[in-house]
Amino acid sequence: MDIIYQNCNRLDILINKEPPARRNNIKYKVDQLKYDLKHVQNSLAILQQRRCVREREKEEREALLSRNFTTNDDTSIFLDYELHHHDKLGESNRALDELLGAGGSILEGLKHQGSSLKSAHTRVISLAQTLDLAILTPLRLGNTKRTDREGSKHPQVINSTIES
Repeated sequence: MDIIYQNCNRLDILINKEPPARRNNIKYKVDQLKYDLKHVQNSLAILQQRRCVREREKEEREALLSRNFTTNDDTSIFLDYELHHHDKLGESNRALDELLGAGGSILEGLKHQGSSLKSAHTRVISLAQTLDLAILTPLRLGNTKRTDREGSKHPQVINSTIES
C-alpha cells in the first residue's frame, strides 16, 4: 500500500511534465487512483479490526472454557458505611424534631403575647371610658400638638378643639 501511495505521489509530479492538453485528463485519473487507494486502505483497516475482534472473542471463550469454577467463598459485607449513614440520619431527625419544637414554642409565645396585648388594649379602652374620655380626644390632642409644632395658621381652631 505504501508503494502504491508513493507511486501516486510520483505520478503527481510527472503530470506537470505532460503537455497541457493531456494534463487535466491524467490529473483526473491520478486523483481517481488516490481515491480508490483510500477506499482500499479503509476496507483493509476494517477487515483487520474485525479479525482482531474475532480473535479476542475466541481467546475469551477459550479462557472461559478452560477455567475451573468453584463454589463461592464466604461473603462479607462491610456495614461501616451503612451504619455511619444511619447514625447521621438519626442525628438529622433529632435536629429537625428540636427545630420543630422550638418553632412551636415560639408560636405559642407569640399567641400568648397577642392575647396579652388584646387584654391590655381592652383595659386601656375601659379605663378611658371610665374617665369619661372619648377615644378620639387623645387623637385630637395629638393632632393639636402636631399643628402647634408646625406653626398653625389658625390658632382659634386649636383653642376651640382644646376647650371642647
